[in-house]
Amino acid sequence: MKKVLVWAFNIWLVGVTARYCTTIWKTLEHPFNPGEDVPWFAGWALLCGLLVLGVSFLPERIVLRGTLGVCIVAAAAVFTFSHTWFPAAIALWLLLVCAGIGLAIVEKLGLIADFPVDLIAVAIPVGMAALALVLFALSLAGRLSVIWITCILVAGTLLHLLPNVRERMSLFRTFPGVSRESVLPAALIAFSALLNLTWAVAPEINFDALNYHLAIPQVYLRAGGLVDVRFLHAYLSKLLEFLFAAGLALGGQTAVKLFVYGLGLCAMAATYALGRALFGVRAGAWAAALFYSTPVVAWLTGTVYIDNVVALFAATGLLLFVRWFETRKACFFNATFIVAGMAVGSKLSAAFVFLIILPVMAFGMRRQWRTVLIGAGVFLCIALPTYVVTWRFVGNPVFPLLNGVFKSPAWPTENAVFNSAAYGLPATLSNLAVFPFRLTFDSTRFGEAVPRGALGLSLLLAFPFAVCFLPGLGRAVQAVLIATFVYLVVLFYTMQYARYYVAILPAIAVFAAATVFEGTAKSPSVAGWAAKACLTLAVVVQFPALTTQYWNIPERFPVGVAFGLESREAFALRTLDGYASAMYINKTATEGDRILGADVEHLRFYLDVPLTTPSLSLLDNPIRPLSEMKPGPELATAIREAGFTRLLVRTAQLRESVPGYPYFDKAFLDSYATLEFSDGSASVYRFRDPVRR
Repeated sequence: MKKVLVWAFNIWLVGVTARYCTTIWKTLEHPFNPGEDVPWFAGWALLCGLLVLGVSFLPERIVLRGTLGVCIVAAAAVFTFSHTWFPAAIALWLLLVCAGIGLAIVEKLGLIADFPVDLIAVAIPVGMAALALVLFALSLAGRLSVIWITCILVAGTLLHLLPNVRERMSLFRTFPGVSRESVLPAALIAFSALLNLTWAVAPEINFDALNYHLAIPQVYLRAGGLVDVRFLHAYLSKLLEFLFAAGLALGGQTAVKLFVYGLGLCAMAATYALGRALFGVRAGAWAAALFYSTPVVAWLTGTVYIDNVVALFAATGLLLFVRWFETRKACFFNATFIVAGMAVGSKLSAAFVFLIILPVMAFGMRRQWRTVLIGAGVFLCIALPTYVVTWRFVGNPVFPLLNGVFKSPAWPTENAVFNSAAYGLPATLSNLAVFPFRLTFDSTRFGEAVPRGALGLSLLLAFPFAVCFLPGLGRAVQAVLIATFVYLVVLFYTMQYARYYVAILPAIAVFAAATVFEGTAKSPSVAGWAAKACLTLAVVVQFPALTTQYWNIPERFPVGVAFGLESREAFALRTLDGYASAMYINKTATEGDRILGADVEHLRFYLDVPLTTPSLSLLDNPIRPLSEMKPGPELATAIREAGFTRLLVRTAQLRESVPGYPYFDKAFLDSYATLEFSDGSASVYRFRDPVRR
């Protein structure tokens, strides 16, 4: 029976890998917008072929050192020619301060890791929790400014890094020898990271980042502290965004982008640490490569979205859970609750990762009830503050979710999960069975501009054979398997969104690599080599699908910006609709200007004046009654009384008859507004006083 299972797995592995390769090729042939996808694929395939040859015939240290040397020199050139050395230094400073604070807390807890990657995986999330809480308190006190933020970071540097720098640097001298099988995934990760860096240094152009991940911290900085920014997505900004505020204050948006980029690398390191803890170095290395080469993950490293950061928290939490399961030490228990608090305090859906492991840990420590109470208290102190503030602002701590329960007057009384009905599959048992296949081969169902194959092959490398090969390797493996399964089921029945899948991807990548190695351990040599070839092919083929996610520009990677051949302004003008109009408003704005906008939320961060749009406005916003009025003098008067001085709108919207937007009427605009500027994609009108029109 065992032989039959092994051969069935080998056939499965070859079949799903072949199908995935076909899917990626079709994706490259039919992108959202035409571009240089096939040339990039050819170049990537050639590079990977050379790496395979190098690993096969050259000493592993030469290949690894050569790869890292090339990538480091190229990265230095990117920072030099793109003039981003200063933001990069700020981002590195933030990471080091988080690491230093985290190491100090970890040492106080009595948690001693035996390997540097474990230190990176644990210390940085723990330090981020402490620093974010300090910045949150600073915001409550109305002292969120460049001076105060600098003082806090300097204090963090002096208190936690300098006194023990020699002792702590010695911890990083314990790297083991590099095995031949680890060289190829490490080299692939290095070149992937180099390509991702080109987007990390380019101007931000993605919706959520510009609408609230960057825009809300910017509002806090301008106000000097926490304020109620009354539009829908503002309340999704949580604890992590206070760290973004520090980056914005000292190094601008590029510092924040590079900070997120660095945290993506930390998530990869945490995936390695989790794989190493459960299955050994080889599984950890390939799991890290599977995770980091997943197209959605690679895309997230170049933008200020927080899903990779949540994946870091998830991988670290699972790693600490494994260590606790093996030792039952209170230090791992406490550290897990700190990381879980930071995860949930940053994104509510991160709670899905900890639905199983926190209760299991609490039950396992039930005899040490004081430890359990302290851990729960620490978790609540980290996770709850931003939700309490949201409750204070709008009467619903998870606004706008569960408003049928909390009944905030600022939003309809319903329990809708945003636009979840627009994505995914109907929540039936039959669809749950095919959910892994749809995620892998039909990813377009699960988000905007998500190409097929964008979620990678890891899930089908593990499903369903991980249940057959891995549970016998220990109870910790079984527990993490159950936690992963629960996350996927909860995801299926709540919000089947591509980026929410990323949080559990580190665990899935670990199980994928382990299943391949365990499932082929007793196979004939030919079958074993075929399985390893499939694993390599999965990592190699995943990454090229990334190019179709960059549909904004035909060259796919902003190499011109990265190497100083194109200015940041020119790049933003050609990739971000309405950017020129936003710059015009900034140049001509006067005190008291307020913008009435439509379909321009992606420009919020770049505008220096407040923007209000109907689609994201709360029910008590003065903009709401305007949609029910007819074009005419009463509407013009109401607009002026609401404080709006200008209209910023997509030009395409003006050509259509859009219900609920009476101020788009051509006759109304001719009579009560003046066209000041248009860049082809967006137009700027100034409202005239209806009495003096």
